[in-house]
Amino acid sequence: MKEIKLLYFGLIAELTGKEEETIRLEEGTIGDLERRLLEQYPDLASSSYRFAQNLELVTADTPLADGEVAVLPPFAGG
Repeated sequence: MKEIKLLYFGLIAELTGKEEETIRLEEGTIGDLERRLLEQYPDLASSSYRFAQNLELVTADTPLADGEVAVLPPFAGG
């Protein structure tokens, strides 16, 4: 069982109504985490976002690790 602290930023925090929360998940991937978040927060489906696990950008097939996962809105350059 993994304990994951989720951090939400910008529009993602607005859609979830939270800036952070801690959840427990069985072994899995970032994609598994994303599916759970979409079930819990269906409005996320209309937004674009990326995941960073323990300060490193990751993809859907990245294995979950204990620690922090940030759900990041799109970044603007400049």
